[in-house]
Amino acid sequence: MSILDEIAPPYIGEDRIAVTLAPKMVPAAFQPFTVLVDYSACDQDGGIVLPLEILLRAPSPGNSLIRRVTTTAPETLLFTPREGGLHLVLVRELYHNRWWGRIRVSVAGEGLRTASAL
Repeated sequence: MSILDEIAPPYIGEDRIAVTLAPKMVPAAFQPFTVLVDYSACDQDGGIVLPLEILLRAPSPGNSLIRRVTTTAPETLLFTPREGGLHLVLVRELYHNRWWGRIRVSVAGEGLRTASAL
């Protein structure tokens, strides 16, 4: 193995954390929905390195990002969106940037209205 492979292995940045919507879940605005997280694809190369960063990005501009940093590897995540539309859920290693996973979730309901839209 070369020194470069030790410093920056070829698997850096791979989408190895499986993030899926819980079965029979129909996400709606102001209703909690559950996301399942599976880290098993990370086990072959030493496992995930904590802490993890969890992001929920809503479709509207401005203050539409929910960020959590955790020192555990949660298998389920619970979010309550404040608006309808396409949301992005992202789980990634913080600082190490080796692996991450994401899912786009379509949430039923109205989008947020901004002052310019009123």
